[in-house]
Amino acid sequence: MRPNIVVGVEDGESMYKKWYFEVIIDHIEQVTHVQPHIRIGWATTHFQPSPGHGDGFSSNGIGDNTYSYGFDGQNIWFAGRAYNVSNNDIKQNGLKKNDVIGCLLDLDIPEMWFSLNGLPVKGLIREFNLNGMFYPVISLSSRVSCRFIFGGEHGRFTHRPPEGVAPIYEAMLIKQRLCIEPCFSFGNIERNCLNGPLHIRHNIAFTPQPVRTKHINLPTYLEDVCDRLAANTHELWCMSKIANGWRFGEHRDDTQKINPCLTSFDNLPSEEKQHNITTTIENLKSLFAFGYHIGIEIKTDERRLKYIKLPNSYVQSNGYKPQPLDLSNINLSTKMDELIELLAENTHNVWAAARIKDGFTYGVSDNAHHKRSPYLLPYSIIDDSIKKINRDTASEIVKTLLAYGYTIDTPTGDIDDHNRRNKDIKNNEPMSSYRTYRVEKTFAVTRGKWYYEVELLTSGRMLIGWGHPSKLSAFDPLGTDLYGYAFDGLNARRLHHNTYDRFGKQWTKNDVVGCMIDLHDKTISFSLNGELMLDNYGNETAFDGLNIDNIGFVPALTSFSGQKARLNFGQDVHSLKYFTSCGLQEGYEPFCV
Repeated sequence: MRPNIVVGVEDGESMYKKWYFEVIIDHIEQVTHVQPHIRIGWATTHFQPSPGHGDGFSSNGIGDNTYSYGFDGQNIWFAGRAYNVSNNDIKQNGLKKNDVIGCLLDLDIPEMWFSLNGLPVKGLIREFNLNGMFYPVISLSSRVSCRFIFGGEHGRFTHRPPEGVAPIYEAMLIKQRLCIEPCFSFGNIERNCLNGPLHIRHNIAFTPQPVRTKHINLPTYLEDVCDRLAANTHELWCMSKIANGWRFGEHRDDTQKINPCLTSFDNLPSEEKQHNITTTIENLKSLFAFGYHIGIEIKTDERRLKYIKLPNSYVQSNGYKPQPLDLSNINLSTKMDELIELLAENTHNVWAAARIKDGFTYGVSDNAHHKRSPYLLPYSIIDDSIKKINRDTASEIVKTLLAYGYTIDTPTGDIDDHNRRNKDIKNNEPMSSYRTYRVEKTFAVTRGKWYYEVELLTSGRMLIGWGHPSKLSAFDPLGTDLYGYAFDGLNARRLHHNTYDRFGKQWTKNDVVGCMIDLHDKTISFSLNGELMLDNYGNETAFDGLNIDNIGFVPALTSFSGQKARLNFGQDVHSLKYFTSCGLQEGYEPFCV
């Protein structure tokens, strides 16, 4: 069992490096001659437990392979071997009721150690493999129960963790709901429900990748506009601050809403002024790095610039009143909206990279003293208020450029291609994201017309169809080789030999897919909620010319991360929802007949 919390380490990322959690033993009972099994520790996203031994299976408990590390009260387990680490002054064999096990993970050294009832054991693990993400984990047998303690509102620690070590709950996203789930589950087999692999969120392991601008040199005709852009951005910032109750003062006081920067751009401290200009230059360079081009619009008459006239309530004690450009009449095209989104995301990545360089890491609350920030997350999942600030700033830059008479030309190529060329992309080894199931070979069919149904309990990606049981690979998605034929309803397409083309309609949650194979005509067809699906030419056949061997075909399915489906092979023909409307009339029989 494991919580839906992951931690890890990578150069330049926002993750904190030292974590701690506890486990309390609530009940442990021996029911056979075999001692109860319980191990507590850490596992990585490469860890794949299995229900039993056999070809392709890995392990049964924590520490039985090289991707997990466990403690059983007396031994540390790793790679299937036990290392005795019990303290000499503690006479105890294994764990007992009310024992408290502490687990610490230090990804800086790296180092992993355990404690029993507040006393560190006399052994630890160092220099282990840091590939993948780590999560707390327990393996246990029947009649054993225990509790995870993660700190904060998720359980108060019995024993205080060492200085500088964070409770594991701080690795959660701000609005994330904590849950405990099995590391491996086929689903509810008794009810014919099959699950894909568990979805492990990696969002918190954030390595910002701002667009590279070192190779960008701004054209000479843009040198003069940088100061004007920076000045107008400052005027807009001052207007917003004053509208929100801030006022000028010699010394900054956030509680009293006093800021010494509420003055004209020319009177700003040199450091603040240079920061604004540098930020503006970087935004312009980013614009070029994304493949856009800034030109000068030639007009016969000089454009008259309009300024926002603010009431006297905006006048500060130093006599300053903001006077930004009036950008309300500047209308942006869809292409410019795309640029604004790119600039907004890049601004977040630049800020995050600078924060991480200064030693900040992700935390559930803002803490400058401990250098933790809840905003060190990918742009796609940060708070909407932060996104709005970044979008507004980017929009002001683009509109100001247009107001000064410049033009912005969109890239001639693919924007994503420019992004890939101008970012330092790191290829992380992907974790397994799918699981392929098939019916046992003994139930394969070589003749006749057969039908089964799949009810979609989730609306994500699955591959449903038929395959050769003797040759179908369990390590590849259905339809990616010569031996499987699949329908992908998320994308409304069919798949065979790793070749996709459009077919049928998109499915949604609770839809029912009917899967039909005609071994006389050598065809495969699919229905959605009782309606036969067609290709772009109006043909009902999804696949034809099947290669039928002496083994035959079986139903097969690939379920991707977090997906669930219920299979119905027609053990009770009346339980098939759409067989009478599509299947029975065409001469098909339920697969279980």
